[in-house]
Amino acid sequence: MNKQIAQVVVGLPVDKPFDYKIDSAFLGNVKIGHRVIVPFQMKKIIGYVVGLKDKSSFSRLRSISKVLDSEPVISNALLELAVKFAERYCCSLGEAIEVFLPTNLKKTKKAVEISADSIFLREKQIDSARSVLICGKPIGQSWPNILKEINAAISKDNGVIVLVPENSKIHEIVNQLKKEIKKEICVLDKQLKGTEELKNWVKVKNGEASIVVGTRSSVFAPVRNLGLIVIINEDSFSYKQDQSPFYHARDVAFMRSKIQSCSVVVFSQTPTAEVFSLAQSKDIDLINLYPKDNLPVQIIDISNYKPRKNSLISIPLYYAIEKTLNERGKILLLMNKKGFSSFGICAKCQYVLKCPRCDVHLTYLFHSKEVVCRQCHYKKKRPEICPNCNSGYLNFSGQGIEKLESQVARIFPSARVSCYDTDTKNFKQNSDVVIATQAVLNFQNKIFDLTAVVQIDGELNRLDYRAAHKAFSLLLHLKNLTKKQMMIQTRLTENYCIQSLVNDDFLEFYNHELSLREEIGYPPFVHIAEIVVRSVKEDAALAQADMLYKSFVNCEFEDMEIFEPQPDRIARLRDQYRFVILIKAKKYEDINKIIKSAFKDTRRKSSTITTVNIDP
Repeated sequence: MNKQIAQVVVGLPVDKPFDYKIDSAFLGNVKIGHRVIVPFQMKKIIGYVVGLKDKSSFSRLRSISKVLDSEPVISNALLELAVKFAERYCCSLGEAIEVFLPTNLKKTKKAVEISADSIFLREKQIDSARSVLICGKPIGQSWPNILKEINAAISKDNGVIVLVPENSKIHEIVNQLKKEIKKEICVLDKQLKGTEELKNWVKVKNGEASIVVGTRSSVFAPVRNLGLIVIINEDSFSYKQDQSPFYHARDVAFMRSKIQSCSVVVFSQTPTAEVFSLAQSKDIDLINLYPKDNLPVQIIDISNYKPRKNSLISIPLYYAIEKTLNERGKILLLMNKKGFSSFGICAKCQYVLKCPRCDVHLTYLFHSKEVVCRQCHYKKKRPEICPNCNSGYLNFSGQGIEKLESQVARIFPSARVSCYDTDTKNFKQNSDVVIATQAVLNFQNKIFDLTAVVQIDGELNRLDYRAAHKAFSLLLHLKNLTKKQMMIQTRLTENYCIQSLVNDDFLEFYNHELSLREEIGYPPFVHIAEIVVRSVKEDAALAQADMLYKSFVNCEFEDMEIFEPQPDRIARLRDQYRFVILIKAKKYEDINKIIKSAFKDTRRKSSTITTVNIDP
């Protein structure tokens, strides 16, 4: 007998499903995973069927208005993943399902033609699901190992998902695959037009394409008989969703592999400490391809040199640049700061130029003669007089790649000098000296005779427990671009990140990094929740944060630390004041329990917004 009650969730922060009556017109046609139209409050919205039952504890029920699609949009396996996802990232099941789906499926009430699973479903042929970390070499040199794993899955007629960190990498990977594989390849990406994204998604859902390439959201692709998920450049922070729910595609891939018994191949030249710890504990296999190249790396202790005031080039680096230019070699100088200067101040009244919407200094761009905010992209022409006292003594200090460019051009007037950052559109390939930010990660192969890190101390001193890994990754990539000599200007000559590079010891860095994280209590040894309360009213944001903190403390678990509300790293961002509460615990399940309990017991101020970021 057909069940008459459907349990439906909607894409709102509501924990439990709602019961709806299935009228006779739809009896037998409503399945778990279906999109349906349901009356909700005063309007009709899209919901998702997550359960069917004979009876409800409510005497009066509203009915499903319409069943949208011929077949369910969410398979049983993906529904199980959505449940785990909601538990992990502190969101509702409806919100989780909507993360999984193309934009048009969440918005359009038109039907989508989907083939029944049973037409294409076959027994998955895979010996045993396993997870592998491939690391140490750039992707060009590691590709044969990655391709071997992909071919193994395809030979068993299983589906494959290949994740890339950015849209710009999709075309490159698709072309690489097409050279070796004759199967249909489909691109899934949230930046595709809505109709094109939906068309490709349906193609995958219907089993017409078994290989998917895309950015982080492609980890949810409805691939039939999924046998393998590949994560390219796993250490890229692009795999972390930047809005709620703040999921990480790598962690979702591991969750999905357990549910669907599919393998996971993680590739990164410098994998995150979180993944490397899994290899150390034998939870995943390790293929370490790190080469011993014996490239000379010279450390320049800039504490011992007294260059001219505001000069960025030490004496040893000056002579190395001069020698390389005389030999007609190519030079790369790394400085991870955009613009000309990062701090504008009035010499008379000490007024500091700040963004009117964010609590940050404005950066001065020499070429466009503008001051800009790197957070909200506010910009205006550089003021000629102080906005506060009308004095004409505005000084700009701090250093960026434009200032370094002007110094190098002045010291070496015959050299062709150019800057390269994430905003660069027309890069001059014939430059003698390239001055770059971390956008240098886009370069491949050994193309520079001399590379030099002009400033690295700022990267190592960031208030971020991942700072050392990010710096090591940047340095190692720079080393791989170097033919003859690499130089590093620093005051932190004994830092383990720098010494591991000099010693050509890949494992030394990870052993030290993991040991330090375990000692001070950071991931992967604990989980961290970052609860941010924001509002255009500072007092409202702080009051809401205080109320939440008291609720958290009332239901605190053992082995858990809860930190009092503090102004966020950027206390005011895009006109909103931000306060953050940090929770640390061994189990994310414990964190989620107290967060959900506190949210239920705490009245929310209407002028505030609260978000939860697990393992930010």
